[in-house]
Amino acid sequence: MQKTAEEYQKDLLWQTALETFYRVAYAESLMTSVLQIWRTIDGFIKSVVTITTIGSVMIGWMLWGTPTGKLAWLIIAGCAAFLALLHIILKISDRVTDLSHNAQYFKSLRLNLERFIYDMLKFGQF
Repeated sequence: MQKTAEEYQKDLLWQTALETFYRVAYAESLMTSVLQIWRTIDGFIKSVVTITTIGSVMIGWMLWGTPTGKLAWLIIAGCAAFLALLHIILKISDRVTDLSHNAQYFKSLRLNLERFIYDMLKFGQF
């Protein structure tokens, strides 16, 4: 039995809606995963820079009195400075903001598609 043009269009609409929903849900999941990674990196770098900045006077003064302390503090302060520069160069805060906006957009799109598919089922036209 052959499908009518109307049945073919309904099947095509269902297929397109479900494929689009899958792709949007996948993109949302991917954005969320990447965002978690960048937030972790952002938090780590900000924590290290903050701790070394706050403790630099006290710890630096204590460590500066010993020969190995000078080298240790030089390494710690150098790493913190490098991480601070890396944070600025890679624009990590901007990336986190952009990814947050993108994740929200895909979430909104997914919810709209869910509502659309639900309405298609609810009204029984498809």
